[in-house]
Amino acid sequence: MRTTCSTNVGYKIEDQKVFYVSTAGGGLSNTSTEVIGADPESFQELEKKSLFGKDKNFVYFLELKVEGADPNTFKNINETVWSVDDKHVFFGRRVVEFADPKTFEVITVENRIVNYVSYSADFAPYAKDKERVFFYDKVVEGADPITFRASSVEAEYITYGLDKNSVYFNGQKLVNYDGKSFDFIKEDSSFSKDKNQVYYNFRPLMDADPNDFKIYSPYKYSRSKNNIYYLNHTVNDVDPNSFEVLNENMAKDDKHIFASGVKQLQINYISFVPDKKWGGKDKNGPIDPSTFVK
Repeated sequence: MRTTCSTNVGYKIEDQKVFYVSTAGGGLSNTSTEVIGADPESFQELEKKSLFGKDKNFVYFLELKVEGADPNTFKNINETVWSVDDKHVFFGRRVVEFADPKTFEVITVENRIVNYVSYSADFAPYAKDKERVFFYDKVVEGADPITFRASSVEAEYITYGLDKNSVYFNGQKLVNYDGKSFDFIKEDSSFSKDKNQVYYNFRPLMDADPNDFKIYSPYKYSRSKNNIYYLNHTVNDVDPNSFEVLNENMAKDDKHIFASGVKQLQINYISFVPDKKWGGKDKNGPIDPSTFVK
């Protein structure tokens, strides 16, 4: 293994050897690792993102051999970590058990597949065949491949899924979620709702009514009827009718100042002036966020 200042990531042939070049040092340099056993005469990359290569004998993912893969029928799917040959489906180097390569497809988000420069275990799109849905190389139990779709939320990694009955997060079915009515709230996709509940990062907001829910966008405070929330916590001792958000962290009603959804009695209400970001000052000077009651 050796480190260079080259910016080219992928496979290269040098001194009659095949190497895989990956980023290192936060992208400031690259690490070159020999692909052991690769035949330089017949070696070729399979796609632009250079995650896979093959020679006359074997298939490789990065610098490692993909065991059991047939180089004559092996195909990468749209520059992702998914691939197939005539008998198997692969996620990276791993065989995806029970997957049918003839009907297998990667599930897209808004008609696009998340492309990827270098492999990470966090890159985990959903995929399906005619009978099953998969997350990574695991079957999503109970998911319906006909109606299953990946979340339309704009995110770097696809982690949400929905079918006609249920909602899934990281491949796991979420209990008591209604798949038919579930959707993300446009103002802030950290929030979502179905016909029964409102959620923050998939955690229910207590007593929040999906038909009467407001986000104080772009902040993390929200409201439903007479309840005020910060993230997924109910704000206590607050007057909802006079409630006002001041910055990312601070809010007030007609009597009190709140930080992160918690009443702050140590702050002088009359003289408090919020800043544009997180805190503020009162008659005693700047407010130190470390002194906020939590």
